[in-house]
Amino acid sequence: MRIILDTNIYVSALISKNFRQRLSRIFDDLSIHILTDSLLMAEIEEVITRPKISKYLTPTDRDSFVTYLKNRCELVDVTSLVSISPDPDDDFLLALSKDGQANYLITGNKRDLLDLKQFEDTRIVTLTELLSLLG
Repeated sequence: MRIILDTNIYVSALISKNFRQRLSRIFDDLSIHILTDSLLMAEIEEVITRPKISKYLTPTDRDSFVTYLKNRCELVDVTSLVSISPDPDDDFLLALSKDGQANYLITGNKRDLLDLKQFEDTRIVTLTELLSLLG
């Protein structure tokens, strides 16, 4: 299985122990390929340094988290351009899903991405929906 986790999923895992425990089921399953690209990594790194988020993390925690992601995730070289999301800032995730041949894009973005439900071969779901599908 090939999946993409939206930045809001990573942030929720960093600030909520319960969310982190739920997400660990995915990270612990090495048959699940977690996809990322340079844009998603840059967004994650930028968001976790914002004062609203960084108050939950030490600089060492942030660095360790980014290093873990770089080691755990599969880096995709994205060449596609996509312009379909209601929020143009999310189009890079859809391009990643296309070039990374993702089965699922997991997001908490209830307004825009989840409204699409699917993009090409990628289903767009919440973490709860994915965990339910995994059984």
